[in-house]
Amino acid sequence: MDKTVNALLDGSIDYAGVFPPASLELSRAVSEYSRCREGGDAWMLGRFVVSCSRLPEARTLAQDLPAKDGRPWRFAALVGGGESEGDVLGRLHSEGDILAAIRGRGGSARPFVVEALEMRVPGDVLSSCKPERVRSFVVRALETLEDAVPSTIEMFIEGSTGESETAMDRAIVEGLAGVGGSAKIGVKLRCGGQDSTSFPPVIRVANLLTHCKAMGVPLKLTGGLHSPVRGTLADQTHHGFVNIMGASVLLQAGVIDGADVAACIGETEPSAFSFSDGVFAWRARRAPLAAVLKARKSLVVGFASSRFGEPAKGLRALGWLPPA
Repeated sequence: MDKTVNALLDGSIDYAGVFPPASLELSRAVSEYSRCREGGDAWMLGRFVVSCSRLPEARTLAQDLPAKDGRPWRFAALVGGGESEGDVLGRLHSEGDILAAIRGRGGSARPFVVEALEMRVPGDVLSSCKPERVRSFVVRALETLEDAVPSTIEMFIEGSTGESETAMDRAIVEGLAGVGGSAKIGVKLRCGGQDSTSFPPVIRVANLLTHCKAMGVPLKLTGGLHSPVRGTLADQTHHGFVNIMGASVLLQAGVIDGADVAACIGETEPSAFSFSDGVFAWRARRAPLAAVLKARKSLVVGFASSRFGEPAKGLRALGWLPPA
């Protein structure tokens, strides 16, 4: 395995087994995550994604499944919910109690850590399409949770699909760019789901990625990212995680921009991508290992999958991972 593959995918896949299409019972999802943590592909595994309301139950189930090497259980919690800013902030007040209980007190090593939060922008904030409105909402959300989570928490903010996507995406990115402090605040983009409207067009993904790079805002991907390279399954074209993450690497390296970003994201030929001698390449565009590492840290930080085994299976089928 080339070291660029390792750099691109190290800790990149958050496990979302309780969500569609896997839709596992929480107990089974916890068991599956535990199994994956001890498997040969554990180096690609990120956090366990669960709604905040189910964190206590997940923690109880996880207590009987500690890692053999003592690593803590790492969670990404979905918080908020509601169509108005007031509704979301009110819910965050009660969810803060849950997060604080999981976090615990004292300086000793904790067996359970909530490393990231994911939250939708409420409708009344989204409808304004104003960066300052998004910024104000996120700052108030962080202030509401400041005693419940570490100051270095990661938070990813999701918009919606439908009308005014371009204006909405720009408002979210520009609003988040104005949020200071030690927390890492980024955008969450849904790349697929249960219906065709959940799959954003290539141009939207390309424009969002380019704007995130320009504004210094990280991006997390979720939904529908099971295959390395873009392709069609059951009459629906799915985005490829290598396409989008690879575009971020090449954008970070300064070797693509404009229409080439969309072309890379829309690429359907696996042979157009390569990992060799510490270099990632898409057709004639090449990026060194340093660009891969920087893009993972500051641009596309990872993605979520409800079926952890599928990305690895796809990578092996293309010869990018060694046999299991």
